Amino acid sequence: MRTLRRAGLDIPRQMSVIAVDNHPMSELVDLTTIAQSGFDQGLTAARTIDSMLSGERPESVLIPTKLIVRHTTGQAA
Repeated sequence: MRTLRRAGLDIPRQMSVIAVDNHPMSELVDLTTIAQSGFDQGLTAARTIDSMLSGERPESVLIPTKLIVRHTTGQAA
């Protein structure tokens, strides 16, 4: 965001910025982010590896995410 501002771009009027993982700093800098559970990702990965080691074919898994809108996103021009 600092680089965009130094380039003269207004966030969010000219450029939207979104982060992934909802780091605690996101709230402090008012950054829109996508929250996802690292615990669930790790658990799913471990279960997938375990099943593959047992000779099973891995299956597709969707882990829920949540968009947390703050003040670094806006409507497209």
